[in-house]
Amino acid sequence: MIGAVDPRRLGKLKNYKYRIEIVTKKGTREWLKQFETKPENEPGRYAVQSDKLSTFNDEYVISISIAKRGADR
Repeated sequence: MIGAVDPRRLGKLKNYKYRIEIVTKKGTREWLKQFETKPENEPGRYAVQSDKLSTFNDEYVISISIAKRGADR
């Protein structure tokens, strides 16, 4: 999957109860780059401003799914 985050790099698995998957349109990462925080230390972490969230949701997000961890295995 393009743009997938390796969950092993997010911390201890026991701290996460849910799996969240956001499917976005092509070009989303490029748009998000303007909001990237600490690109040297934490690449791919973004801080989207509250006044830009509607743009993100309306123009880039296709779907969001949330499932209890382990339910899809």
